[in-house]
Amino acid sequence: GMRAEIGRTLRIALVIIAPVAVAVACLGSEVGGAIAVGAASGDADIIGSTVAAFSLAMLAFCVHFVMLRGFYADEDTRTPFLLQVVIASVNVVAAVVLTQAVSPARVSTALALSYGIAYVVGTALSVTLLSRRIGRVLDAETVRFAVRLTVACVLSAAAMLGAVELAGPLGIDGDGAGPALLVAGLGGAAGAVVYLGATRLMRVQELQYLFDTVVRRRS
Repeated sequence: GMRAEIGRTLRIALVIIAPVAVAVACLGSEVGGAIAVGAASGDADIIGSTVAAFSLAMLAFCVHFVMLRGFYADEDTRTPFLLQVVIASVNVVAAVVLTQAVSPARVSTALALSYGIAYVVGTALSVTLLSRRIGRVLDAETVRFAVRLTVACVLSAAAMLGAVELAGPLGIDGDGAGPALLVAGLGGAAGAVVYLGATRLMRVQELQYLFDTVVRRRS
């Protein structure tokens, strides 16, 4: 029962987080241009790349966070503590290595990427350890869901990148906070439409379940 609940929770979480992470990766530059105002306007590219680099951490942290609920439900706080020690250690090592390999201007991007790498390692460990305890967490249903979700996210990413490319011919160059925000909005809207359409065509029931839950609570 715990395994089934964790799997369902993971799928519902990923159906929200995955497209957001993809949008962050695809539209990081535009988001950076939109929020880099005043004295920070010259650092728009750096801010954008740092925002985009956090997309990996968003996905990995989401999965890891759900796995931790399994350990806590089993009244085990020792394993999560040890996992966090490993994650922190990997984060430190990755940060030192990556920041030494980039220019000072790119340190923030390297730190964001090292954070994601650390949680990828932590996620692999937490999934493995929890599966040994309660059985395979990433069961066949979750794997099939992951395949459908990946397809939807790839199509959404293509739509977002396509919208960004079309912004230039439409006279929106993306320079400045206003135009960058507009391009990000157009790209995000295109990605959202394609994602919702793709998940509906592929019958990703978790998204429909989420919508139904929100509607019931509002009513």
